[in-house]
Amino acid sequence: MKLFTSIAAAAVIGASMIVAPPAAEAGRNCPAGTSYHKIKRGLFLARKTVAEGCFTPYEAAQLNMQADRNENQRRANVMRNINSNQHRNVNCTTNVYGNTGYTSCY
Repeated sequence: MKLFTSIAAAAVIGASMIVAPPAAEAGRNCPAGTSYHKIKRGLFLARKTVAEGCFTPYEAAQLNMQADRNENQRRANVMRNINSNQHRNVNCTTNVYGNTGYTSCY
């Protein structure tokens, strides 16, 4: 019986080491005048943490605005690439060898 009790106790202790502390506990360790913030950006399934830690409200707002600017710049770059590719001239050549045709575009 003691063997099963010690195995159960070891499992409980091991599981407690794996579980990460919640954000509320992390916020308790922040210096005075700051609080814990986790700033995320992206779509529902592809959200990424861009900043995490103890920040003043001003610093958290600045990080939020910077993350928004970065996301808007990324979207603008994607749209610029799409638009530049739509107006590109595409030259294609087709070579026929026997019953097979090979097309290459550049």
